[in-house]
Amino acid sequence: WKLIYYFGSGKRELFNISADIHEKHDKSGEKPGLVRKLSKKLSNYLRSVDAQRPILRATRQPAPWPDEI
Repeated sequence: WKLIYYFGSGKRELFNISADIHEKHDKSGEKPGLVRKLSKKLSNYLRSVDAQRPILRATRQPAPWPDEI
């Protein structure tokens, strides 16, 4: 599985890479539990490496981590 997180919009997409190598069928609506699990895993990694987050223009605050959406 592959999770894509868009910092600007907060959108998350989930793809089954073994069945959909071209990433054309977003499965995030069908697998919300897996989206939460992978969002947490990604967020933990980004925090562990002290990753920078973009600043959102509308709020002038850092974009939320994937598990904060």
